[in-house]
Amino acid sequence: MREVWLEGFRRLADRMAAVPHTDNSLDDLAELGRAYRGHALDNRAFYEIMFGDAVTEYEPSEADQAEARRALDALVEGVRRCVADGYAAGEPEELAMALWGLVHGMVSLELRGLLGEPDDAARRFDLALLLSALGMVPR
Repeated sequence: MREVWLEGFRRLADRMAAVPHTDNSLDDLAELGRAYRGHALDNRAFYEIMFGDAVTEYEPSEADQAEARRALDALVEGVRRCVADGYAAGEPEELAMALWGLVHGMVSLELRGLLGEPDDAARRFDLALLLSALGMVPR
């Protein structure tokens, strides 16, 4: 079960790392969110093992958890770019964790059919990304 759990995070890390960097770091950050969503929709079984209660007999070690957190490296870097470009203010790792929670929550709702039909779910997901971007704007 450990290898399946880690494979899910490897796939997520690969998907996030594949998001290209453009000259608009805020748009790139939104694409990272969409990559996370795409990973979950394309790898539902892995996603449930990674984050759900599908497997109760496996408890990730600290080393496993550290490897899984590598999937967030692209997100932290994306937030760091937004901070450097003036789109966001704050500690990049803290902002990234908050964004991860938002995106994870939206994806979890979608996977359980609570965001409506696929087109509605995609629109609501993008709305959440927009609202999170507004919340990061320096005051």
